[in-house]
Amino acid sequence: MSQTVVNSRQGLPFRAALPMLCFLTLAFWLGFLARILMGPLMVPITRDLAASNTEAGGFVLLVGLGATVGLLSSGFISRFLTHRLTISLALLGMGVGALLSGTADTLFAFQASLFAMGAGAGLYLPSAISVITSLTRRADWGKALSVHEAAPNVAFIVAPLFAEFMVETHDWRSAFTVLGAASLVAGALFALRGPGKGERGEAPSPSLLADIVRRPVFWIMSLLFGIAVGATLGPYTMLPLYLVEERGMSREAANMLLAVSRVSGVFMSFVGGMCADRFGPRRTIVVYLALAGLFTMLLGLTEGVWLTAAVLLQPLVSTTFFPAGFSMISRGMPFQARGVAVGFITPMGALIGSGAIPLGLGWCGDHIGFGAGFVMQGALMLVCLLAAWRLPRRDVEE
Repeated sequence: MSQTVVNSRQGLPFRAALPMLCFLTLAFWLGFLARILMGPLMVPITRDLAASNTEAGGFVLLVGLGATVGLLSSGFISRFLTHRLTISLALLGMGVGALLSGTADTLFAFQASLFAMGAGAGLYLPSAISVITSLTRRADWGKALSVHEAAPNVAFIVAPLFAEFMVETHDWRSAFTVLGAASLVAGALFALRGPGKGERGEAPSPSLLADIVRRPVFWIMSLLFGIAVGATLGPYTMLPLYLVEERGMSREAANMLLAVSRVSGVFMSFVGGMCADRFGPRRTIVVYLALAGLFTMLLGLTEGVWLTAAVLLQPLVSTTFFPAGFSMISRGMPFQARGVAVGFITPMGALIGSGAIPLGLGWCGDHIGFGAGFVMQGALMLVCLLAAWRLPRRDVEE
């Protein structure tokens, strides 16, 4: 089967590629908003479905499991459909999952819809990263990826505000219904006008997989992606329950603080991309782990104004990892292996970061307190500095 690929060294300058980057970013934003919306809606969802804190953490795990299925199958699908149609299919899948979430009337039905939504989301990322790194010059990868990473950071701000608006005017189910419909429209538009036409993914052949897994960067980045996803999604999904149940804050105040805390992420994503270009992804990741680990621990160790400060500071650095992380994968893997590497690294990250960590925090909330969970999560990030030091210092294609 033929494969159309643009050589990464001959990609477009950043400004020339920006319109298509914005189109991809819009698609990412819609899909990510649908995935994280349950965080600020967690209080009414758990009350309506009579779910425990552990089951609430399990909601995030199910999205992660679905994403793992989507990620692992993305190479096969993008090889058959092209990257453009794979991204379109991902948006359509997330839209259907969100619509099902809005109509679920039992705990099991809601859990099944989250798995479906995660499966759609999992298809998106490998194709998107492949399109971005073929669309832009290598020297601009950090900036291009930081534009793309603005999508989840804006979604983190919009989600609590949108959730509060929908709960006050309608109910939590309507929020999923609106986003599901928007994702379906975006999927149809992307199939017609999105980038990646004619570009096909690489199915994970045994020889290609063997080349990927023999590289230490694969295993290190799998771990670090899990830790980074957990640092972003873990506190975000569990903070409303933590602030309401253990710190006596109202749901409205908790969601407003959650929204304000994510404003910095929009700008820090670009800072992370520029740091990856200027200082290298390895150094950027090391600094990220040190600062994010410290601020995550402070979530569980502080109260009052200091807790508010910690809630604001933790997202300030938690978003800086991803431009550097994707740049590290792209630099540490041959061109033909990048999409497959992302397709295998990110599911491990999803299982750890959007599965095990939120589930663990939920268990802590039921048994020893959310605060203790945040302290242990931050300490784990500091331990992972040992792994980050072993990341390669040179580009694999130099």
